[in-house]
Amino acid sequence: MAGDLSVTYLAASSTALDNPHDLKLSPDGRYLYVADVGNNRVAILDPETLELLGEFGAGHQSGTHDIESMNRLQQDGGPGGSGSSAESSA
Repeated sequence: MAGDLSVTYLAASSTALDNPHDLKLSPDGRYLYVADVGNNRVAILDPETLELLGEFGAGHQSGTHDIESMNRLQQDGGPGGSGSSAESSA
């Protein structure tokens, strides 16, 4: 048939996410926060390579994470705050 359409999906990241729900870019553009509902965490990714840099919330907060409220919690020194692996290794 003329004009058949073919779709190929390419993996953009090797980071294993299970039901990503919400995302937010940090104000400085260095981190992409992804609510990873199936893994009960917020994953911190490099926004250019999508490499996993760190995570927080796993084991502490099950279910859907709201990135905006988790980001405020992090800024206040909560989970993933000044001691998060992404910020301490960057």
